[in-house]
Amino acid sequence: MADRVFDAEMFALRVQMAAIDIGAIAEVAAACGLPKPTLESYLYQGTSPRAEQIALLCRGLKVSADWLLFGEERP
Repeated sequence: MADRVFDAEMFALRVQMAAIDIGAIAEVAAACGLPKPTLESYLYQGTSPRAEQIALLCRGLKVSADWLLFGEERP
């Protein structure tokens, strides 16, 4: 198994990829149950999410945490 390293830029790119079908940032934030500024901080400022926010993102974007965080196993 390869070493898993969190990359904030790749995380933001995967969020954007998964969010394409949902719509604008405000719609994505609402689908994930996150405040819009929090989602924007992940996308544009390189902020690392906490576990609770990762779970919300995975549920709202309908992706696995492995894929969202590390690019592995997109459902």
